[in-house]
Amino acid sequence: YTQLPLVVIPIVGGVMGLNKFFKGAKVTSFGSGLLCLSLGMVVWGVGLGMWTYYIWQGTTVPYPSLADYVFIWSPVLWVVGLISLSRVVGGPYGLQRFSDWVIGLVTTLLVAVGAYYLLVVVVHGNILGAPGETSMQLFFDYAYTAEILAVTTIVGAMLGFSRKYLGGRYRGSVILLSMGFVTHFLAFVFFADTIAKGTYFNGNVADVLYTIAVFLESLGIV
Repeated sequence: YTQLPLVVIPIVGGVMGLNKFFKGAKVTSFGSGLLCLSLGMVVWGVGLGMWTYYIWQGTTVPYPSLADYVFIWSPVLWVVGLISLSRVVGGPYGLQRFSDWVIGLVTTLLVAVGAYYLLVVVVHGNILGAPGETSMQLFFDYAYTAEILAVTTIVGAMLGFSRKYLGGRYRGSVILLSMGFVTHFLAFVFFADTIAKGTYFNGNVADVLYTIAVFLESLGIV
């Protein structure tokens, strides 16, 4: 039952975001950002629902499972959504002055390097995948890692380049989304670490962080 919030929260948040889009958001950068972020939440919740089904059946979750083929699209949608959103939350203004450009770039690089070091160097020991893995397993190992690093880096860039405005009228949403995706990254780090060590269990710290992450992300969307 610890998985239920991880299924319900993102689906409800995503559906509410989609409802907000279809009721008022026009085809603008904000609208496309809201659409992609909302779809990403729904897709993530559906993927987690599939994962949970395996657990409830008491069977070993295969890797990759059908859930992985769904999960893989969530970060893609989030990346597109965050890039679209960055255009209306003050990001372009961070490119007008050289000093702002430098600070934004440094912030982005620090976040990117820090995230890479923590996830790839510390957790994976600079080795993604394990001996004997199939080509599809290796594909998902690399894809999941690249995607979460891309999402985290874009959040860093959005904050770095729009720090003076921090979203303007969308300040609350930007802060909540940023907190959510940073927490999502930390959850992924703990998940990857415990999976690698064979110590993962349902309801551990990774799942708690995932729950907090999707809650914050959903609040940022709605």
